[in-house]
Parts: sequence; C-alpha cells; structure tokens
Amino acid sequence: MKKTIILAPLAVVATCLTISNSYANLPKYGKWCGNSDVKLKAKAIDKIDEACKRNFKCKIKAKNGFENLNCDIDLINYLESRGKKSANSSQSKEARLKILSYFENKSKNWK
Repeated sequence: MKKTIILAPLAVVATCLTISNSYANLPKYGKWCGNSDVKLKAKAIDKIDEACKRNFKCKIKAKNGFENLNCDIDLINYLESRGKKSANSSQSKEARLKILSYFENKSKNWK
C-alpha cells in the first residue's frame, strides 16, 4: 500500500506563519498594521489601517515572493502618495511614518 503525503495544507500553514511573522514586524497601529492575529473581518479604523488590511489580504493571496513584495510596494506607494492626505490624526501620521521607516530599513537588507 502506498502512502500519500499531502503537502498543500502544510504549504498553507507555512505561508500563513511567514505572513504573520513578517507582518508582526510592522509597527502596530489600528486593527491591521503590525497585527498578525487579526480576524479577517475586522473593520479598519481609518484609511491607513485600511491600507494595511489590503496589504495583509494581498500577502495571504500571494503565490510567491515576488507577489508578496508587490503587496509591500503597493502599501509603500499608497503611504507615500494618498496616505499623506489620509493621515488626519497625529497617531495616523506617526504610524504612516513608522511604517515607511520600517520598509526603508528593511530595504537596506535587500541590497
């Protein structure tokens, strides 16, 4: 009798662990930024948090490292452009700058 090994669920678990570990490094803000244990239906508190929510869900759907990186690039582009206008409170402005700083520091390791 042959034994069949099913790797797909393991790959899903590994992907989710990778996402949650990498996502936990983002500065914490709202319900989605830097929170790896969010419920997938949690409502974002503002536009900055909504951008983190989109990033989180994008990373779950990403099939490889390049798609994962594109999720981060989309978040960075949002925060550098429309995110400036969306950050209305001092907390959201600070979170925006901390997240951008996080990616700037992370990108130094890519070179």
